[in-house]
Amino acid sequence: MDAYYQTRTALLARCFLGLAGVVLLRLTWMQVLHPERYENPTRIRYHREHKLAAQKGELLDREGRCLARCELVASIAANPQQVVDAAAAAKLLAPLLRVPQSDLTAALGRRWRQVLLRRDVTAAVVQQLQPLVDRKVLRLERSTVASSFSLYVFGQQFLPSPADRQALAVVLGCQPDELDRLSGLPATAVRLRSDLDAESAKRVQQLGLTGLLVQQNPGRAVVSVWLQPSAAQIIQTPNREGVMTPWATLDPAVWADLTPLWQGAEVPDKGGVEARLRAPFVYLQREVAIELGDAVTALIQQHPQELAGVSVHREYARRYPQGEVARGLLGRCDVDEHGLSGLEQIFNQILSGVDGYRKVTVSALGRPILQEREELVPAVHGKLVELTLDSVIQHYGEQAVEAAVKEFDADWGLAVVCNPRNGEVLALVDVASAKYDVPRNIRCLATAYEPGSIMKPLVVASALEAGYCEAHSGYYCGGRRKVGSASLNCIKQHGPESVADAVRDSCNMVLIELGLGLGEDRLRHWFKKLGLLSRTGLGQAGQEACGGVFEHTEDGHWTPQKVATVSYGKGIQTTAVALCRAYSALLNGGRMPELHLVRRLRERDGTVVVEHPADQGTPVFSAATARAVSEMMHQVVADREGTGQLARSSLYDIGGKTGTSVEYRTHGQRIVSFVGYAPAKDPQLLVLMSVCEPREGARMGASTCGPAVRQILEQSLQYLNVPPLPQAPSSAPGEATP
Repeated sequence: MDAYYQTRTALLARCFLGLAGVVLLRLTWMQVLHPERYENPTRIRYHREHKLAAQKGELLDREGRCLARCELVASIAANPQQVVDAAAAAKLLAPLLRVPQSDLTAALGRRWRQVLLRRDVTAAVVQQLQPLVDRKVLRLERSTVASSFSLYVFGQQFLPSPADRQALAVVLGCQPDELDRLSGLPATAVRLRSDLDAESAKRVQQLGLTGLLVQQNPGRAVVSVWLQPSAAQIIQTPNREGVMTPWATLDPAVWADLTPLWQGAEVPDKGGVEARLRAPFVYLQREVAIELGDAVTALIQQHPQELAGVSVHREYARRYPQGEVARGLLGRCDVDEHGLSGLEQIFNQILSGVDGYRKVTVSALGRPILQEREELVPAVHGKLVELTLDSVIQHYGEQAVEAAVKEFDADWGLAVVCNPRNGEVLALVDVASAKYDVPRNIRCLATAYEPGSIMKPLVVASALEAGYCEAHSGYYCGGRRKVGSASLNCIKQHGPESVADAVRDSCNMVLIELGLGLGEDRLRHWFKKLGLLSRTGLGQAGQEACGGVFEHTEDGHWTPQKVATVSYGKGIQTTAVALCRAYSALLNGGRMPELHLVRRLRERDGTVVVEHPADQGTPVFSAATARAVSEMMHQVVADREGTGQLARSSLYDIGGKTGTSVEYRTHGQRIVSFVGYAPAKDPQLLVLMSVCEPREGARMGASTCGPAVRQILEQSLQYLNVPPLPQAPSSAPGEATP
């Protein structure tokens, strides 16, 4: 008997061992030899992707001071679907967040939301959906779309000049020759455009052209259709953790009744509409101090049941350590750190970097499948942009321009400070009075205006370089001269004047002689060569204006009057940065460096990616011409007869040029300017300042801008440790921290 049981036990053991061997062989076949067949036989993969946010780079000034950076902040959010008791959670959070408890209760209890199904439905569709509206399944929202504008042309009155036609074409976004067919039409009125937005309509009206009528279109009523949460049936389904979670489903009959709504549009996914009914995420507070986020995290750990669904997220927010210094220039970002204006917009792509992600495969219940390979794409962080700007010099410029705008009751003022030797821009100042609209773009780049008499040294240099005259060439100023059908005036009757005297005294008559002598072709050539009619490249195309000459003849050529007036800065427009670039050629031995705002791009570890190359500048004038004209500008300030005496300094030898103009198409709006540089023998800083519509004081470039330019030069040169004049008492240079 014992032998029988032993044999039987041995047989069973052999069977089990054999079965285990078969299972082992099968597992080896599945897991080792052919795993691809059995890992996921349905070929359906569920992925969970985690975003790896790229950190936005910093904006630094030339000395490494941080102008803009991203700081770690916290945002408090909640999933209302997981909140057990909204009132209890709000009671715990209200003291910390300093938000009314009632507001938090409402936010935490917002589990379901209305879903916008379609906008702008027709009256016929509304009528078909009315039964669903009566049953509270749908809600109709009636609103009025902002009205557009129509542009009418009266052909017999619409006779624009070439300049007017070109300006209108720019506003309408068409070619100038497309407007030629409108002139002389027999019809009383022709509607040229019916969809102008408010901004374009305003710009057309500002042109003041005869034969154009801008008419506001009536506002259009639209109806939007919203699905009500009460229309859905709420059911309980297990989530990834097995916890029962409410879910909304739509009755198939209700979904069928919505069929008229999709006429002419793509039918949405029913499951997608049901998912949108849920409100799984709501911000309670965003971009708060990280300490507050830590406090909320601790509170959640203390009360896990009451604060279920509440979470703390860490993110980055843009901060500006220098306070208000250069704030208008730096611009602003939206809540997602995308640059919207200023330098933040110009360098947004470089600063932003590229987000990465980590993707894992999960089961239907959301659990990671370890056998699947994890896909990891690291984030590429944004570069650090080291600018040529100096925050201290920027601060000096803002102080001086703001004081001038207030003192002389002006609309706005701007200033550009640069190094004429290498084209580095050290400050871009833009100040507007409280009653004047602040533009989105940087005015130093985006505003083209008549330069007035600050154009004269450039025309004189062009005439000298062309061999048309010499610095001592004699002319006569009678105070008035008739050119063509127009009588052109000078600021006074100067009598006998040399070319050098004309710059010192700002004489229009001598410049008219030089302009007429050079002629249209050579003036055009020099304006283009000096870059006055082109962009500098400091900003994007949409942020930087382009200069131009207002032509009034049908064939596009200048009249003798136009040739005469552009020689002293009237009838031509350019930007402040383009003028600084051209003036740099006069102060850099005749070579014109390209202006630039970026010194180098660096990685976060300090590695230099790109560095601006040393630029000696493009030869424009001979060294002799540049030296002669810079000496003329020195006399503008140094000579007792010069127009720029108010810019004279006891610390540094300053040269410069005054300018006053009436801005084109503004019915007499005055812009006054002063260009100054120092030291006169070895220019290291160039400052251009312009003020628009000063209502107090003498309203001239010398009196309005001269003292402010002197102040910027004195403070900046001392800060840069440039020795003052020997006879002046030396003051200890130091850095003023904005």
